[in-house]
Amino acid sequence: MLIIVEGSSEAGKTTLCHNLEDSSRILHEGKYDCLACGSGLQESRKGIWRLGFLITIMELAEKMSFTDIMVDRFHLSELYFSGRYRQGEFTDEDFDAVDTALATLSCGVLLCFLEHPRIPSRELDADEDEALFKSWRRSRCLKVCGTAEQLTQHITQER
Repeated sequence: MLIIVEGSSEAGKTTLCHNLEDSSRILHEGKYDCLACGSGLQESRKGIWRLGFLITIMELAEKMSFTDIMVDRFHLSELYFSGRYRQGEFTDEDFDAVDTALATLSCGVLLCFLEHPRIPSRELDADEDEALFKSWRRSRCLKVCGTAEQLTQHITQER
């Protein structure tokens, strides 16, 4: 199974992944640089993101024949951050292609959205939170949303 953990900045995604890796023997692959996977294949960066994600999915699928894998952020985050920081190089069409590839993996994909803990000292970027959640709802993958404790329980039961 591929477990993708999404959520806004500083929601606790990496902490959740590390905790699950320690307690449930799920390999935490960290954050993927999908651009690096596709770089050098075209002059233009347009389309490279989709290609990079698809190559990454193939690499992960091979590893998943041995163990369950977790990744910290994937295509949902890229749809938001690409528009904000990279002139929209990862488009809605790219998102749909990557999401379709994920949804058809035979090993199964669980797309987790970690609810942000309400910390008064941190100012939450409402745009990021809203955009990521909107993309999460749009995905065709099996989805679950909740706190770190709820997601931990759900992931352990799914396996």
